[in-house]
Amino acid sequence: MHYLLLPAVVLLLTTAEAYTASCSNATCGGQTISYPFWLANSGPNCGYPGLGISCQDNTPILDHQFHQYRVLRIDYANRTVALADADAWNTTCPRLTFNLSPDPNSWLQLTRSNSNLTVLYNCKAKLPRPSAVKLDGCPDQSDTWYVTGKAYGHGCEKAVTTPVLLSSAHRLVASPSLGEVLSAGFEMRYDAKSEQCGACERSGGRCRYGRIEEHGGTEFACVCDDGANERQCGDAQSLRLKRQKICFDTFFVVVLVGGAYVLGVGFFVNRWGPKADCIRLCHVSKIGATRHTILHIWTSYYYCQWTEELNVKER
Repeated sequence: MHYLLLPAVVLLLTTAEAYTASCSNATCGGQTISYPFWLANSGPNCGYPGLGISCQDNTPILDHQFHQYRVLRIDYANRTVALADADAWNTTCPRLTFNLSPDPNSWLQLTRSNSNLTVLYNCKAKLPRPSAVKLDGCPDQSDTWYVTGKAYGHGCEKAVTTPVLLSSAHRLVASPSLGEVLSAGFEMRYDAKSEQCGACERSGGRCRYGRIEEHGGTEFACVCDDGANERQCGDAQSLRLKRQKICFDTFFVVVLVGGAYVLGVGFFVNRWGPKADCIRLCHVSKIGATRHTILHIWTSYYYCQWTEELNVKER
């Protein structure tokens, strides 16, 4: 009958595990993905919103402002990440499609190590700006120009502005290679944009956000050494609520275990156990308290009584 306890034991372990959750790391393409970044499509994990990295063909990809960027490196000590536009990665004739604009509410912000670069496509005439450079060696983009800084595409079909590293922009003037400059990427700094998350980190915890399907929002948790808290590590109210929930879940599991055991004993006795054996089982349960658990005694006795009543009704 002990096999009936297995599902309940598994449930109990799962419940306990939920309150000792830790922030797990991952690896993709040789890049370690750890807090505050997290591996996308792996369920709720520790990390900032918008810093989920997907591993595509062993390449770390970050979606930012609904556009894909290749993750070149992450400097956890300085809290920076180097990104490169996936459309322009490792190509001699890049064709950009997305303008990256600053967002003050984003958890990622451009650093001062960057400069703007504007690529102008299908220009009908030579650009009047002396700093404009014509893109050579690309037959499909014979009327494409690029210029450092932000420029407007007067007379051009499209103008796309993207950040690049200052060091790369300086090299672009001496030795023009647009593909290399764009592949070198740009730098962004990540920081907690929430006072709630900041308080959690200051208390020694890590922020975790999980999606709430009912209204599409996010649920916050502060993951600490003792498990997930609602606010911050060592918060008395969070610990009290967590203990109450653990007690409730433990009670639920105990009830489930008892119910499964009771049903199993009843089925066994009613199906295979003759009346004499049932009476003997009840007798042993009553006198063997020192060798039987309370649950065993209770279930044995009352289900023997139940089967005796059924036998009386059948007769």
